[in-house]
Amino acid sequence: MAATRTSKAKITKPAAKAADQTAADNTAAPGSAQGHERIAVRSIPPSFRRAGLQFSRAETVIDVCDLTHEQRKAIESESRLTVRAVTSTGTEES
Repeated sequence: MAATRTSKAKITKPAAKAADQTAADNTAAPGSAQGHERIAVRSIPPSFRRAGLQFSRAETVIDVCDLTHEQRKAIESESRLTVRAVTSTGTEES
C-alpha cells in the first residue's frame, strides 16, 4: 500500500507543476501572446526562403519560441527580409 501512495504522490507533483506553469503563462506581461515574443516577417522579393521557412510580401507573424536561435539570427540578419517585433494585437512594439 505504501508503494501505491508514493506512486500517486509522484504523479500529482508534475500535474501541480503544470498548473503552476499555466498560471504563470496566464499572468504574462501585457502585449505578449501567452508570454511569447512574436515577430512579423515580410519578404522584399515576391517569395523568399530563409531558415527553413517560406516568406512572401504578406506579413507572417511567428512566435519566437518556435524558432531556434540559429533560425532567428538568420531571419533577422537577412537583408531581403523585413522584421519587426509585434504585440498580441499585431501592432509594433516600441
